[in-house]
Formats: sequence, C-alpha cells, structure tokens
Amino acid sequence: MTVSRREVVRAAAWVPGMLMGATLAGCAADGDAGQGSSGSAPAGQTQTFVSYGGYTYPNTDGVAETAETDAAAWERTFKMDDTSMGSLTDAGVAAPLVLDDAVYVAGGRVLAKFDAASGDVVEQVDLPYAVGGSTGVSVVSASESAGAAEAPTPGDRLLVVALQDGGLAAYDEDLEELWQTDPLGSPAASRDSDLVGEWYATRARAHEGRAYLAQTFFGSAAESRVRCIDLASGEEQWSVTLADRIMSNAYTSNIVLCDLGVVVPTAKGLDVLNFGTGEVISGIDAEFSVHAPIVEAYDGTLLVCFDDNSVAFATVDDGSLRLVNRGWPAKRGDKGVDGVYPYACVFDDMVAVTGFTNDALLQDKAPAYDEISSDQLALYLLDADTLDVLDTAEGVAVLGAPQAVRLADGTVWLVFCNRSGELCRIEVENHGFGSVEALDEGSDADAGIAHDVTLTKSGCVAYTTGESVRVVAL
Repeated sequence: MTVSRREVVRAAAWVPGMLMGATLAGCAADGDAGQGSSGSAPAGQTQTFVSYGGYTYPNTDGVAETAETDAAAWERTFKMDDTSMGSLTDAGVAAPLVLDDAVYVAGGRVLAKFDAASGDVVEQVDLPYAVGGSTGVSVVSASESAGAAEAPTPGDRLLVVALQDGGLAAYDEDLEELWQTDPLGSPAASRDSDLVGEWYATRARAHEGRAYLAQTFFGSAAESRVRCIDLASGEEQWSVTLADRIMSNAYTSNIVLCDLGVVVPTAKGLDVLNFGTGEVISGIDAEFSVHAPIVEAYDGTLLVCFDDNSVAFATVDDGSLRLVNRGWPAKRGDKGVDGVYPYACVFDDMVAVTGFTNDALLQDKAPAYDEISSDQLALYLLDADTLDVLDTAEGVAVLGAPQAVRLADGTVWLVFCNRSGELCRIEVENHGFGSVEALDEGSDADAGIAHDVTLTKSGCVAYTTGESVRVVAL
C-alpha cells in the first residue's frame, strides 16, 4: 500500500517526537532550484519557499515569481586556457550566483561580479587556483543558522569558493579577500602512486558561525570528505572521510542542514553528521547512490533522486531520517541502469524529475553515459503527494535541475538547460506539459555546462554554458 506524504504530515501532528507537519525544522535550502521550509507549520498548513541567490524566501505558490521585463539579454565570455584553468582545461564556468543586483561567476582562476542588468564587470579577482566543481560560489553568513527563515542582510554575507586543489577562499560582496585555507593533500593512494586528481565540492551551508561542505577527490583515487570551517577565521574545525563516497557527478550536488545535523548524499543513500563532531548519527541505506542535489520540498521534506531511476521523500521521524515514499517514473529492467542522472524540483503540488524512458530502462544492455541519446531521456511530472506520474515529455534531455517560474500572467514554466547547452522552457498547465521552447542557443556541449539556472531580480534567467555566462529574458 502506498503511503502518501499528506498522511504522514497529518500523523506527525499527533505523534509525540515527530516534527509538526513533518517539517524538517531548520533545513536550509540550496540555491539549486528547490524549495524549502523553515520552522514548524500547523497541521494541514504548509509554508513554502523559493530559492533565490542561495537563500529561501516565503512563497505560498512554491514557485519563483517574476514580473514582465524589458531587460536585454547579455553574454560575457571567460578566457579558458591552460594558464587560467590550472591543470584542467575543460572545467568551464561554474554556475552563477545572483545576489541583489549582481551576478557572481567563477571560471578558471577568476571570480567576477557583473551588473545583473547590463552585464558590465563591476569587479573581478584572481583565484589562488582553478575553481572546483560546477557549483562555483556559495553565499553564507556567520549569523545564519539552520532554521533561519530570512536571508542575511547585505554586508553580512560571505562568498566561499571551493578550489580544485581542495582549498577554500572567502570574499566579501565587493570581492575583498577575507581568508584562505591551505590546499587539501591527495588521498594516500594517489600519493603512493604519484598519480593525480582534483577536488570538487558541494555548496557550502552555514550554521552558527560555521560553514559545512563536502569535497570529493576524483582521479587516481576516490575519496569524499565533509568539512566544518569557522567562518570568522577560515580555520577547519573538523574533517571526516565518508565510508561511502559521494558519486562521480555529485560534486554538482548539495548538502542540507536540519535539526539532526548535516545531511550528505552518498553512494548508498544519505548520511546525517553531527554539527559539532562530524560523527554519523543517522542515515538511510537505499542501496543506490544519490546522483543529484537533495531538494527541499514545499512542505519541508527532502526529495532525493537515486541512480536506479527512483525518487523518494525523506523526513525526520523521532530523531532519525527515514524514507516516506519512493516511486519510479519509468519501469526498471532486471539489470537497472548505471549512470542515470535524475534531477528534480518541487513546486505547487507537483514534482518535475528527469530520467530514462521505459525503452531505455528495459533494453538488454544499459547505455553508457556517453552513449545516451536524447530520445532515451524524458522529463516526468509527478504528483508530489503520491509520486504517481501525471505526464511525460519524452526526448527532453535536461541537464541539471529545472527551475519552476511563474510569470506575471500566471503562466508556469520549467526553465532548464539541455544537453546541447540550450536554455529551454516547457509550460506546465492543468498537471500536464506543453511543448518545449528554446530561449537561447547553446554553445559547445562538451565545454562544461553548469547545472543551474538562477533568476535575477528583473525576471531574467542567469546561467552558464561552455566558457560564458548569460542572462536571458523570459
């Protein structure tokens, strides 16, 4: 029997020890197109948020709203050569971060601040090393904590950049350097064999004056660490090596903070680490890796995508994390599929999730990632309560998580990048999909397309593809 999240929400209001409304009180959402909830809500009532600039803001519709705009589109290109990129020349430009009227982007060894309306460079600085991971720049605050419903004010925000050598660098909003950490050493297997690799990072999250992030080494050895950094000094408070590492594409992922601690995606499910020590205090062994950002759903639960083409909700239950429901948008074959990269967003009472089609899942041999064609992929629309499929758009190759946007006339669009680097949108109406429309042409599809699209205050979309950052009007 399928148990809906709504039933869990209702039960939670009456069961001692469970959080009111099944809300993860104190979860702080990532800026990755998801929505989160902070604090407890009365039974039968949900408080919803939208992601904007790395923070979450109340929004009763669960989608970002934008007014009509006459803003002109603009594009700026980064120079990507061996000197600017360090040891890697194909890392591309990291995902943009929008704060107020500025767009921050890291590419190669450069961190730049652009005027969101004109694209003019306001300031730029050279980074100590090439940026590590398409998540790029994180915005955190020493006064922030899990459970904060409002974003820190200007002047109280730090920009934290994770680098490929494992070091971290922090800047204020004017790009004045605040501190740097030392690089991380390579794992022992790499040191002994003289082989090399690079460190890639999730976004940093803040809680009571400390930043938390996960960093994974890819190369001759594979290792994932979760680190706790003092935001005032940049000094490391603790570092823990995960028993089950973060998977190969999860450097585009995020960690989430909740009452229990730091929620981290791993090769086998989810781990929850204690804020003060890094000790694993809870978790979920789902047998499959989490291959995409953890998304905070509109009612405060966590939406998790696994690489067996399943999605599930997780919630806090009597001091531990557990799965509430799990569903498969497409049927799995006996062999399953290794390397499916589902991404999702939650809005209104729906979930949009990417994945393989039935034809791809049921074939004799699972396709390798570089052999996957667009017609083997699909965008699914699910009921957020039961995870039942409402509609399917086949042949829609989504790279990263779509962003749900409501225009001034009430039209709801999912905005995303496809595998060719094109910015696209698809309308959602009456629990169904319309046709896909291209908003902007892509560039080199092999040049490191970022996985995020971010709204500016003027109602435009900021995104990166190849070697450039772009802002396009919806």
